[in-house]
Amino acid sequence: MIEINVSVEIFHHLFSTSAQGHYAFIETSSPRRLNDTARLNSPLIPPRANAQCLRFWYHMYGPDVNTLNVYAKFGRQIGTPVWSHTGTINNQWHFQTVDITSTQGASFQIVFEGVRGTSYRGDIAIDDISFSTQPCQQAPGAKCDFELGLCGYTQVKTDVFDWSRSVGGTSSSGTGPRNDHTYGTNRGHYMYIEASSPRRRGDAAQLLSPSYSLSRGGCLNFWYNMNGASMGTLNVILRQGTRPQRIWTKTGNQGIAWQLAQVTIPQSSNYTLMFEGIVGTGYQSDMAIDDISIISGGCTLPGQSNCNFDDGTMCTWTNLRTDDFDWLIGNGGTSSKYTGPQNDHTHNDNTGKYIFIEASAPRVKGDTARVTTQQFNPTTGSCMNFWYHMYGSGIGQLSVYLTNQTLWRLTGDSQVKVWQNGQIGIKSSKPYRVVIEGVRGSSYLSDLAIDDISFTGSSCSISPVAANPNGQTTVSTTPGSVTTVTVGSTPTLTKYDCNFEQGFCMWAQSPDDNFDWTRTQGPTGSKSTGPTNDHTTGKPNGWYIFIETSAPRKPNDTAILQSPVIRETQSRCLSFWYHMYGTHVNTLLVYLKPSTVQGLGTNIWKQTGNQGNKWILGEVTIAPSSPSYKVIFQALRGISYRGDIALDDIRMSLGACKQAAMTCDFEQSSICNYVQDQSDTPNFDWTWKSGGTGSASTGPPSDHTTGTRTGYSSAPVCVKFWTHMFGVDVNTLNVYLVNSQQPSKRNLIWTRSLNQGNAWRQAAVTANPSGQYKI
Repeated sequence: MIEINVSVEIFHHLFSTSAQGHYAFIETSSPRRLNDTARLNSPLIPPRANAQCLRFWYHMYGPDVNTLNVYAKFGRQIGTPVWSHTGTINNQWHFQTVDITSTQGASFQIVFEGVRGTSYRGDIAIDDISFSTQPCQQAPGAKCDFELGLCGYTQVKTDVFDWSRSVGGTSSSGTGPRNDHTYGTNRGHYMYIEASSPRRRGDAAQLLSPSYSLSRGGCLNFWYNMNGASMGTLNVILRQGTRPQRIWTKTGNQGIAWQLAQVTIPQSSNYTLMFEGIVGTGYQSDMAIDDISIISGGCTLPGQSNCNFDDGTMCTWTNLRTDDFDWLIGNGGTSSKYTGPQNDHTHNDNTGKYIFIEASAPRVKGDTARVTTQQFNPTTGSCMNFWYHMYGSGIGQLSVYLTNQTLWRLTGDSQVKVWQNGQIGIKSSKPYRVVIEGVRGSSYLSDLAIDDISFTGSSCSISPVAANPNGQTTVSTTPGSVTTVTVGSTPTLTKYDCNFEQGFCMWAQSPDDNFDWTRTQGPTGSKSTGPTNDHTTGKPNGWYIFIETSAPRKPNDTAILQSPVIRETQSRCLSFWYHMYGTHVNTLLVYLKPSTVQGLGTNIWKQTGNQGNKWILGEVTIAPSSPSYKVIFQALRGISYRGDIALDDIRMSLGACKQAAMTCDFEQSSICNYVQDQSDTPNFDWTWKSGGTGSASTGPPSDHTTGTRTGYSSAPVCVKFWTHMFGVDVNTLNVYLVNSQQPSKRNLIWTRSLNQGNAWRQAAVTANPSGQYKI
């Protein structure tokens, strides 16, 4: 941590903003590391009875911007931030004011703290700091975030009770927001109604805006939180003279998240807006509002996220915190040549703006950036229209999701240097969010861009057809004909599947074991055991579950994970990826437990001991003998902490597992279910091997399955197989069909002799056995 103190004179007006002026920033290039902090301390400030106003400008722009914190430091205690912001905003300076109150009646210091992100593209700057001994003043107007007061809003005297201004969560459990909407922290302010006693069902609290005038129509935007099992009703009432008109209403539990509301206001003069909160059936009906604004011109479509980004903001789209980096607002060309657009789509010049992903270092292949809308109401049919730009030799993937469902997806191998139109039909019986995901491709030449997003109320088909996410698309054309598209299908996910990215899904810990499975990211924390990354993403920020075998765990302690009750009789294929690496790995077992059976049920799969530092696929067909059952994973702890066992990507697809007993790629076992034949003359065995064979100028340099030196190679014994016969002294390779009951009876069904060249070659042979047989 770097910490700097400044004098009173410098602090009161630290830097001067001009083209030749100076500012302070954190330099996040090497040798800086993730979460390194730099602090700038003010001189001591005497306490006052009233709040004192801190004013400053800040700049946070870059794909790996982390956090800017402001503290009021008393003595040696820095405490929690009085203001905080995390993540990139846009390439502009932003003004901020914060009221500071000396609650301890002692002198204090203001501390600006910059926190370094994951790379050098995370500089944070501050400028024009000033401090007043008077409270900050927020002028009445058409925008209010309630940070500095009520912005001219007043409590109505004829209602039953008042709205309250608050921070953090409300005082009642199971209701209200966790933080404000403006900053998403427990220091940001919002307005809410407290529904606890003495409040009764139907009690109303009313908050009245200042008087406004509109020469033409306007759009009221505000964020609301209606979280609680006994939630009541929130109304917005337009008042012109003595004629009140309800222009928006919402009733019932809307979930924990802040939601955006948009309401068109007709042309009018001298009108006011009243926010009315009505208590529901119980105390769990605290409701809140925040970030009210009125924009000239009518709303394009209430509740949707139309945006052309030209005002330098992302409208109602927000970067997610669970991805690897952020979408940025850009104009003109991106910083890398031969990738990205040259201008925006709206104006086709460098004055217009768009959002894009910057694929330069430290980004690596597979990194994801995601932006999301607010939650929308269910729809029977709407259309999302947008323009996308995918140009560059390393282009990755662009996807659009509806909550967790993939709606639209394109990879960039054949994209061109122009803006192209995309559209998606949306139907949802439940509230939903739209997520746009950009995936970094094979190089820095993989900048993706989006512009001119709009939603309409009518249905539409997917465009382009190649973006259909249900499978790979093959396009065939002949002169003068209509282009035809064949779309293949992909396996349908089931409700029992889980990749542990969002939690344990429907799987649960058992109360009948010694300890629990742990959900984690990256390494397990114990040296020489457990995976480094999850299986789903292959990256440190992916999630998986494992058993933590460090103390106080003892040998043979068990951890049990169980599925929900499955009520059906059809077969399913249980597939999963397991990781068993460590000198003292014990055992992983899978059981099928009918609901009528006590204990664990029948063991249907088992693996014991160190399997190496790799994820391995496990499969077993579940053929239930009971109309209801559970699937159980049990892991046993070995004799020391070097026995971590991990699981990821559990699937329960319908139908038996399709992998035949004769299939073998020699990756997971030396010879799968095959055995060495002892009747050959002279007798010697096939050898399990990776990389080259060890003799110069003969044998393959690597296996065929993976094409790498880590795969295991031999002649794949199957109806179809690949052979490698290279060397001046190569003799003969034979394939026999052997009767299992009479091993001496063997029929030669395929043969190849002499040098076939330094290449893998595919062979196919039809075997016509009678009874039991071996190859």
